[in-house]
Amino acid sequence: MVSITNQLKMKAKDGKLRETDTLDTKGILILIESVPSPKDEPFKL
Repeated sequence: MVSITNQLKMKAKDGKLRETDTLDTKGILILIESVPSPKDEPFKL
């Protein structure tokens, strides 16, 4: 399976670095386009 997310280490509340799933600009646009809502039209444009 292929994912459009990337792993990024970010500091957690306990002070440790944890790997987190993140999206780049292209990934965010793919996510927005997959949401069937009229409220997302301004983002799609």
